[in-house]
Amino acid sequence: VVVAFDAVAAAYPRAIAIRADETWTYEKLQMESRSLADRLGREGVGPGDVVGLSLGRSGHHVAAMLAAWRVGAAFLPVDPSAPAARVEDILGECRARLLLERDRFRRLPDAARGEELAYVIYTSGSTGRPKGVRVSHLGLMPVLSSQIRAFGLGPGKRSLLYLSVAFDASISDIGTALLSGASLVIPPAPPRELFAYVDANAITHADLPPSILPL
Repeated sequence: VVVAFDAVAAAYPRAIAIRADETWTYEKLQMESRSLADRLGREGVGPGDVVGLSLGRSGHHVAAMLAAWRVGAAFLPVDPSAPAARVEDILGECRARLLLERDRFRRLPDAARGEELAYVIYTSGSTGRPKGVRVSHLGLMPVLSSQIRAFGLGPGKRSLLYLSVAFDASISDIGTALLSGASLVIPPAPPRELFAYVDANAITHADLPPSILPL
């Protein structure tokens, strides 16, 4: 994914990669992810490690995803609004080395390295204890490439990140936008007037839960 992203960034450095509380060009997102990867490396993060990301729906979350992959680590999205006990339980079970929160790194107790992964994501726990699902890099690029072709994404398109980053479908939204040269539009919060927001921001693609569509 990082190799493919860097190729897009080289082709469209001044294009808008992310529209959120601040605007990120592909060049800026690339530079920020490389800088953060250097910082992760200095913290000893490497292949087989898991890095927790508690950054919400933001450009910083996307930069941190790429940074984790640059050093060979997997990422674990953590909902900033989740109860503290649940967060601590998940971080401990995944043996995460660091938790990235806005403007700070939180070092976690030393943990054994696991196998190389792309990310770890937890089920909702609605049927009992939340379960961690481990996803490797092997299946990720083919899925994103197929979705880009199927959705017709590319430069000049705008894709809405409506879903929580704690939901793994968000990785499709992020990956298909950024690996196709499109812009990822991240509202500060799920908009109350969704279709007015879509119109105002010239959104061309939106991945929505079926429950939204009747509205």
